[in-house]
Amino acid sequence: MRISVEKRTRGHAAWQRTVDAGQRVTVLLDGVVQMHCLMADDKTGEIKRQVADARGQLIEDPETGDVSTELVTGKVTIIVSGAR
Repeated sequence: MRISVEKRTRGHAAWQRTVDAGQRVTVLLDGVVQMHCLMADDKTGEIKRQVADARGQLIEDPETGDVSTELVTGKVTIIVSGAR
């Protein structure tokens, strides 16, 4: 399964259906809950997440002014829970 909060990307429709059904998505990477996750794919073992510093503050890319992101790999687990 692939989910993505980013519009016009593969996995966005699956994420939108989940949200519309009142469900919650939790993403784990190597068994650790991931925060600020933008995309997760349990088949390729990839997540795209926003980068935070040690205090949990999101880091801004000085060139673009956007929040920095990183692509991380490992064992990805996607848990969908809640109302339907």
